[in-house]
Amino acid sequence: MFRFLMQAESDFGIRLAETSGGNLRNAIPRESFSLVVVPEVKAKEFEKFVKGYEKMYRSEFAETEPGLQFKAVKAVLPEKVMKKDDQYRIIRAVFICPNGVLRMSQAMTGLVETSNNMAIVKCSAGKFECHNLTRSSVNTAKEANAWKIAAVFHLIDADVTMSGAILAGILICNHLFSKLLLRFCKFVR
Repeated sequence: MFRFLMQAESDFGIRLAETSGGNLRNAIPRESFSLVVVPEVKAKEFEKFVKGYEKMYRSEFAETEPGLQFKAVKAVLPEKVMKKDDQYRIIRAVFICPNGVLRMSQAMTGLVETSNNMAIVKCSAGKFECHNLTRSSVNTAKEANAWKIAAVFHLIDADVTMSGAILAGILICNHLFSKLLLRFCKFVR
């Protein structure tokens, strides 16, 4: 979703009112929704753009997600949208955050050594949340990945606090749009 939002912001000047993807911290999100405002003069072109993304995503995920849908539906104009600077930073931070398989084991063929699951992303009512479940069979690799995720959110001027776990952890980030403050960001045991 955030790949799409980044290009839509660049090409169409969209304004993000809210977004939501995933609802379980230990599961790969199966759905994602975003409420965006598109300048009326660009609405028809935007609809074509969305169809192009659906075609591209269906091609990229043909084997794993044959029923994938990516649609634009007209909605009621939201009362508020994110501040431009916050929108810009959040879209890019989520887009570059490490996600998926990060390293395969050198010791055991076929074993995923280190991975991150960006399980929940929500932007709504002035609050941003990004929940990540980081796993590794190598503690130092998990810690390095947690620091990498923290660095992503440091880039949007977030204050990050972490504590470690042996085999699994979760990074929770709450971000107030107007002040670019991170309420809490923890790598939880």
